[in-house]
Amino acid sequence: MATRNLHNREPAREHVVEPAVVVPPAKRLRAWGNNDAREALDIWVKEDSIPFWAGKRAEARGKPQVLVVHLGRNDLVRHSLRLIFKLVNQTFDYIREAFHDTLLVWVDILPCFNWKAPEAENGAIDRKRKQTNQLGHQVMRRTGGQVLHLDIDLKTKGFFRADRVHLSDVGLEMYLDGKRELLLAFC
Repeated sequence: MATRNLHNREPAREHVVEPAVVVPPAKRLRAWGNNDAREALDIWVKEDSIPFWAGKRAEARGKPQVLVVHLGRNDLVRHSLRLIFKLVNQTFDYIREAFHDTLLVWVDILPCFNWKAPEAENGAIDRKRKQTNQLGHQVMRRTGGQVLHLDIDLKTKGFFRADRVHLSDVGLEMYLDGKRELLLAFC
């Protein structure tokens, strides 16, 4: 999360948010808030915490029907829990105000073997991850959004690559399938 950007709503760098999911024509009939099968469903997957660019894109192309938000793990290492809570609440209040008819989706922050912090801090950072996810669930209940929770854990072998940071092909497929299933359920 770039705190300067969230408070000032100014861009730190150019960032283009483009539709990331193509919904088959048969599914478009059930599209959330869209009964016209000829109109393409516009779903944004926003994996950057700069709402400025989403606002700019909405001015240019119209508001999305679904906005998927995934916070990065690095924020858990860099920021205090108090600041994360403040920024998450401010950001989602801003997004809800700007996109009041858009379905918001919170994607849970996944566990990690290596948080890019001293090893002694891994337990505290994982607790912060769980608390941040709980906050995301509360915000989604408050704003009428949905939560994508995936059963990817550190105990099950095969979800992570050998670097123990990035998802393996199996973990990535599970992650992407979870996103796809949630989106198709509402589209």
